[in-house]
Amino acid sequence: MATTSNPAGLYTCGLCKAEYSRADHLIRHVRSHTRQRPFVCSICAKGFGRQDLLKRHMTTHNAGNSFDPDISMSRGTSNGRNGHRVHQACKACSEKKLKCTDEKPCKRCSEKNIFCDFDTDMQGYNQPTASDISRPFEQDDSGSNGAVSQVSDNNVDVNENLTGHDDTQYRVSEAFSAVEVHQSNEEMTTPWDTTVRDMLDSALNLPVMSDYVQFDQDSIFEDTDFSFYSKLFPSELPPLFPVPSVSEASPQPSTISIGAEAYRTSTVFATWNPRKEDSHHTDQQDLVLPHDIEPRTNNAQPPGTVATPKDNLSQSSRDQMLAMILRTSSRTDSHRIAGSFPTLQILQGLVRHALLHMQERLIGMFIHIPTLDLNKERPELVGSLVAYGCIVSPSPAVRKFGYALQETVRVAINQLVQEEHATLRELGVAQAFYLQLYLGYWSGISRKIELAESSSMLGVTMLRRGKRLCADQYHPPEVFLDLQDLTIHEKWLKWVEQESMKRLVYFAMCLEFHVAPSRGLGALFTCGEMGTPLPTSTKVWNTASANQWWETLTQDITLATQQPLPLNRVLRQPNLLANNLAVGDREFTAFAYLAGFWSLVEDHWHMNSLLPDTQAVDDFVLKSRHTELSTILECFKSEFTDQIETSPEVQILQDLVGLHLHVSLDEIARYCGKGTEDEGRASAPYVQRWYQSTQSRAAIWHAGQILRATRLLPPGGLVDIFVAGLYHAALVLWVWGLLCRIRPSTWVSNGPEVVLDDAETAEVVKFLKSGRLKPYLTNQGGNKFPLEDLASVTELARDIITKNWGREPLPLTTMETFRFLQDFSKITRQRFDEMVIKNSST
Repeated sequence: MATTSNPAGLYTCGLCKAEYSRADHLIRHVRSHTRQRPFVCSICAKGFGRQDLLKRHMTTHNAGNSFDPDISMSRGTSNGRNGHRVHQACKACSEKKLKCTDEKPCKRCSEKNIFCDFDTDMQGYNQPTASDISRPFEQDDSGSNGAVSQVSDNNVDVNENLTGHDDTQYRVSEAFSAVEVHQSNEEMTTPWDTTVRDMLDSALNLPVMSDYVQFDQDSIFEDTDFSFYSKLFPSELPPLFPVPSVSEASPQPSTISIGAEAYRTSTVFATWNPRKEDSHHTDQQDLVLPHDIEPRTNNAQPPGTVATPKDNLSQSSRDQMLAMILRTSSRTDSHRIAGSFPTLQILQGLVRHALLHMQERLIGMFIHIPTLDLNKERPELVGSLVAYGCIVSPSPAVRKFGYALQETVRVAINQLVQEEHATLRELGVAQAFYLQLYLGYWSGISRKIELAESSSMLGVTMLRRGKRLCADQYHPPEVFLDLQDLTIHEKWLKWVEQESMKRLVYFAMCLEFHVAPSRGLGALFTCGEMGTPLPTSTKVWNTASANQWWETLTQDITLATQQPLPLNRVLRQPNLLANNLAVGDREFTAFAYLAGFWSLVEDHWHMNSLLPDTQAVDDFVLKSRHTELSTILECFKSEFTDQIETSPEVQILQDLVGLHLHVSLDEIARYCGKGTEDEGRASAPYVQRWYQSTQSRAAIWHAGQILRATRLLPPGGLVDIFVAGLYHAALVLWVWGLLCRIRPSTWVSNGPEVVLDDAETAEVVKFLKSGRLKPYLTNQGGNKFPLEDLASVTELARDIITKNWGREPLPLTTMETFRFLQDFSKITRQRFDEMVIKNSST
């Protein structure tokens, strides 16, 4: 028994100061505070605080050998005394002294159509049962002072500090932040026996236990079993994800890898298996363009774009580009390619179409059109521009020509840098490389994507070894204005070259960020090395002449004398971005910042993957890092994107980063079928823990906001990373709805609701904190539907693509995403046709 007044007690509880003469008694007592149940039934996953209680419980399963754990866990059936004991009875069953079930609402309340009221704060924890608290701790014969342990009634509710709040006083950002870390108690002042310390430190590898236990220097533990000490003292922080028992049943096998067929038939996700005859000559037949096909290009200049160069493409430039193609072609194809090569007028139209499209759609324009002289550029850059113009053309035959030309440019650049090493430092070669890399990454063809991935390091090497990432290589405009013996036009050209390189650096980093989440790639650029100043304001960049450039700088001294801060200065301090608003390109700065922030999120998940699952979800360092990243991202939102009018593109990327911060999309995709069946089963425990955590609610909120932002994109804007973000959002929402079906929640019919693809409200905050509101989405007709309506989730994403593109031909990446979502919807309806949920919207 605990004797708080007995000075001879060797072991003292750090919370309630109860004293015990034996360590195992203190261990049992501490579990009353922590609610630990380390001894888990391998059949029904019920936890117990003592080994003997688990053994006694196991006899209920062994009696008769006819107990069905699956039926018992889901329905709570019992056969007399040997039946399954529920973790917590609802209030109605408790008052009537009737048998309840673990599944809430319980079976009795559902059948009688009455409200099933129970304490939701205790959900997710193994509750103490009557057998756990009815038997006092047994006293060892050798216990000193006749002390017998007892269970303290002062149980600590670990969720207490998360519930009592005024919802209207919080923003969504506070819902993502972890609770503050409490200061630990002072270190114990008495010496610790060396033998005991060595045994605990080396053999058991325990955390510091001074918060709970005060040891006497003469205590010896040779006769005590410490095998379960590693589970005794969890951090005072609530876990990032609630950790279920080790033997917790995984989701039903039929729900794992449901979408495997959709992944297998996708040209993006399917694994490319090269054949012996495959080479860069594979696409050369597409370079033969039929004479009766003429590319349809839109040469109308949209508002806000810069006119294309006045100098048309010369015949000499056309011949140089054709010679580049023929050098990489086989002899059998060379004559056909030369005979059908597009005319000078067609090539000129394709280049103009490419430049106009890049200004509208490309994230971070890095080619300065007013100073672009096509006849002085290398054929690799001209060829990449022609390829770009072909690929964004609506004609399928012209698109094939563009992808074949992109492959040719890739091979030609590799040959060029091998033959002329000095070209590694040329701006035009680097621009051509990243333009064709962009086309390859977003081609929607697994072969081209893999080849682009294999060659991407060449571009990084060009920039890194050319010292393009160093801050001392860049100067403010006033330095160029002060150059002697140069005309204003020459000074302008020098500044444009520097600014073009800056923009290319951040375009390259953004491209890696955009591709990495879908392809599972690591960041090629590190945040610490990004010393390149962020892009300068478009007010200076878009000047059409040297005189206009000079006038702009002389009228605004800030633009002339200051450069935007580099990414490595602002990444952890987004409040500094406010200083960039006057001198920086706001939208490009947002893209670059989110690209750098994604690398921090990726590092977080890499650290998480190095630890065992049960340790990773409760690791103090990882939880602290997650809290820090959540705070930084919210600071960026409040200090930057909330201060200016942001585009839908920025909003999509911001929520996409937030989505990846709160969920491992690799695990979600493997669970859905991207990979083998074994990989799907291995991901099930993570998915299960994630669904039960606050992180899942934060993730589906960001996913809903992605759906909302994609509706705001201009026609034809749902491409590349934006359509990939739509796929990520739909996948996360689909999995969350699937788990809602498997593990029904406690929502009350006609209870409070929250719409995930709507504006932030007080209900959103309440949902993120407590999860007691039922989440809904809004279809294209404006009607709400719950996430459990799985097919409607993917169909909504598919319909958003349809509305954005109308009757225009879809780009390959967008088309593959559309097909994948359509296949996923079809599979879902086939598998769950008998469980179709009635739409609860009015």
